[in-house]
Amino acid sequence: MLEIKKNITIAPHTSIKIGGPALYFAKITDPADLIKLFKKIKTSRLPFVIIGGLSNLLFDSRGFKGWIIKIDIQEITQKNNQFIVGAGAILSNLIQAATLGGYGGLHRLIGIPGTVGGAIRGNAGRNNTQISDFLTSIRIFDAQKNKFFNLDPKDCRFQYRSSLFSGNPHHVIIQAVFSLEKKQKQITQKEIEEIIKITRDKPYNHYPSAGSIFKNISLKSIPDKEKRKTLLQSFIQKQKPEKPQSITAIPAGFLIESAGLKGAQINQAQISPQHGNIIINLGRASSSDVLRLIELAKEKVKQAWNIELEEEIIIIKSAF
Repeated sequence: MLEIKKNITIAPHTSIKIGGPALYFAKITDPADLIKLFKKIKTSRLPFVIIGGLSNLLFDSRGFKGWIIKIDIQEITQKNNQFIVGAGAILSNLIQAATLGGYGGLHRLIGIPGTVGGAIRGNAGRNNTQISDFLTSIRIFDAQKNKFFNLDPKDCRFQYRSSLFSGNPHHVIIQAVFSLEKKQKQITQKEIEEIIKITRDKPYNHYPSAGSIFKNISLKSIPDKEKRKTLLQSFIQKQKPEKPQSITAIPAGFLIESAGLKGAQINQAQISPQHGNIIINLGRASSSDVLRLIELAKEKVKQAWNIELEEEIIIIKSAF
């Protein structure tokens, strides 16, 4: 049954705890309800936003005069090495199910918050692994054509932290199929426990945040060879990575920290004193506080390195 609520304050549902009231809030547990829902949306002529786990979104504190649609399809089923997963399933639940079944690969993404649909939309990744590496097919609802389709991953324009879905809100991810590699349970479980141990007690995880604010900077994207060399040498000297020869990107956090912005604060929003690419909510931060910090970071990094930072966080502006 299609469930629609009015004037729901979005802040409590987000990981950063920021966001005003949404005019309409719809939860989808049955894909067929999308047909009925988008008929209502077209009639209303109001904007809409598709959400998953609300872990990498910043909503306007003034609210959103439109539709917020939560895809809450959470089923996870297994057929041999394939996992058929609803877009609303929590990514960590899928990783745990695969691990218990003796399948690895996705375990390298443990610690990334949010849903499977959200992870696919932004091609989430870590440890030189991206979620698109394991996709076999993606089922979507095309809100413009009012039809369901299966897409091949090669047609989804997956790149670093982006995909076909990043710029096309009318393509609603509802399900995905993953093909995973067989692996000894104890190995993947051990790796998962090591990653959880490293990330669990980070000081910035004790405050609400929206995860990484900016995308990392690919060294290939810096055309000036001398600037690229200087930046790489500075990163290696200060961070002392274990495998400097394998570095292909510079973390945005390093650029922000080197610009002297660790701990920078505007009202109740703060760039984490421990991680330059995390903005935390100290208690009563507004969306404008966070946006001002984002602009400050972009300005200072531009001044220091002549590099344009690009947001990884999704910013939902007020429609009022």
